Amino acid sequence: MLVSIVIPCYNSEHSIKKTVELTVEEFKKLPGYECEFVLVNDYSKDGTFASIKELCGKYPFVKGINLSRNFGQHNAIMAGLNYAEGDYIIGMDDDLQTHPSQIPKLIGKIEEGYDVVFGHFTKTKFGFFKKLTSKIASFLTWHMIKRPKGIQASNFWICRKFVRDEIVQYKNYNLYLQVLFYRTTRNIANVEIEHFAREEGKSNYTFKKLFKVVIRDHIRYNK
Repeated sequence: MLVSIVIPCYNSEHSIKKTVELTVEEFKKLPGYECEFVLVNDYSKDGTFASIKELCGKYPFVKGINLSRNFGQHNAIMAGLNYAEGDYIIGMDDDLQTHPSQIPKLIGKIEEGYDVVFGHFTKTKFGFFKKLTSKIASFLTWHMIKRPKGIQASNFWICRKFVRDEIVQYKNYNLYLQVLFYRTTRNIANVEIEHFAREEGKSNYTFKKLFKVVIRDHIRYNK
């Protein structure tokens, strides 16, 4: 079974290679599964795309996409979804906080029959400010967007191909991906996973950006 790994990349020239290589090693332990990668360079300011091209040359199952400007995390993921061919699609980050070692937990859970599974971090390695803004964002999405009761969304997820096929029909700019999951299916679950410390740099996805997207999508979907 083919699993597509879609990774939005921004200023990750020093971490994306390790992310891919660790994921490849993880799939060697999963009989019956093979992986492909769709790496989307979201107009990085460093040598990220050069690293992606190097990976494309090394591995035939790596695809690289280079965006013409910075479109943001969720838009970059959407761009990558259009090139994902797997029976399952996994979304993860480029900084090893969403760690390849946790992928078997996502696959194991979706094999129970769910359409979408979000990794749920029982304990995070974020700093105080990041934890605070994450809690506020979670509160907003909980009260402003309809979602299955008790489900905790995250940026480490797996979905079935039909969910991907439905989501890529969405053509509006500045989307909030989790909202599209909720609109596509209610057959969603969480699985507990470990959260790892960021290896390079700092997060580029701010609460301000998330707040704008949530507010806009709340208005759009509740007209």
